[in-house]
Amino acid sequence: MSRKIFDFVDKLLSNSHKPMTLKVIEKLFIQGIPFNKPHGFKFKKLDQEECIIFLPYKRLNKNHLNTMHACAIATLGEFPAGLVLTKNLGSSKYRYVMTELKATYNKHANTDLRGVSQLPQKKFNTLMNELEAKGIGKIILITDILNTADEKVAVVQTEWQVKDWNKVKQK
Repeated sequence: MSRKIFDFVDKLLSNSHKPMTLKVIEKLFIQGIPFNKPHGFKFKKLDQEECIIFLPYKRLNKNHLNTMHACAIATLGEFPAGLVLTKNLGSSKYRYVMTELKATYNKHANTDLRGVSQLPQKKFNTLMNELEAKGIGKIILITDILNTADEKVAVVQTEWQVKDWNKVKQK
């Protein structure tokens, strides 16, 4: 991607508290990541501490049991974790790669869902220290997946490698 696109994304992310800007960010990330388009994600909140994304209970997200598909739930766990990380670090200085995903499913999901991912300050500070020292770091984030009754149907843990773009080998 060009530097201008990263700078544009960073500018949008800095204003994600504004409802219209959040809608633009939603459109950009849904269109920019084609895999996410059919799911029907809706961004509900994106700030320094937390990201909340809604996933509708619809045919494309269901499995053969007529409940939410495990992979749709896993994606709902990954998406807000990556966004809250990007919100805090921007996209023009760092590259993000998810290196591990672990999903624990507690119960069948047969309603709309929301993924809630938080970025604890202590974890963020540790990551920043690694980045300042080596230009590369890892962080593990947790996303709770909740149904409409606020029951935790799953927990998704994602590990992210964060690397300064200057340390990324260019082709």
